[in-house]
Amino acid sequence: MTSYSMNTANILARFLEARDLRPYSMVYTGKEKLSFLREGDLIIDDAPDTISRAFALGAEVHYLAWPWNDRLVGHRWSDLYQMLGALDRG
Repeated sequence: MTSYSMNTANILARFLEARDLRPYSMVYTGKEKLSFLREGDLIIDDAPDTISRAFALGAEVHYLAWPWNDRLVGHRWSDLYQMLGALDRG
């Protein structure tokens, strides 16, 4: 899991653990998250650059339907609860 938000790694790790969202390889917070994208990854993001790059690499991409993401490919969701419910059901 990566995030641009600095100093949130512990919060993100606790979020994953509390919801038993495993396996995950790491939690990273910083500005350079594009270099962590890999084929087959599950990517949930709202940054157009990240979404486009992840999709091009063959990752499973999910994102919220923000105006700046209108023309992107991947799984587009109207809200986070809808997205997480679908992912939880597999």
